[in-house]
Amino acid sequence: MYIRRNNRVTDLGTHLAMDVSTPKHPHATMLLDHADLEIVRQKRYGRVSVCWNGSHSQRSAMLFDRKTKVMRHVTHVLLRRPKWMLIDHANGKPLDNRRANLEKRG
Repeated sequence: MYIRRNNRVTDLGTHLAMDVSTPKHPHATMLLDHADLEIVRQKRYGRVSVCWNGSHSQRSAMLFDRKTKVMRHVTHVLLRRPKWMLIDHANGKPLDNRRANLEKRG
């Protein structure tokens, strides 16, 4: 797993775009709401990175949790949900983590 040293953030007006690119995914950008930037940037978490989710064949934004030493999906951190709970992206784009795009399932 490649962990970025920093994540460049661009303000797009209604939401933010965060660079989460890695060597395997050089142009990956995650979308999130302004209010969620502080959650993602907490000292508890390392930088945001992208991993390939083989079961879904899609890229997912992940955070390294320094307390538990595991990778966590950004969606689960933002919505404060356990890792077993499924969260869908309304528009089908796993890097679009704006709250309006996230739907809880189960």
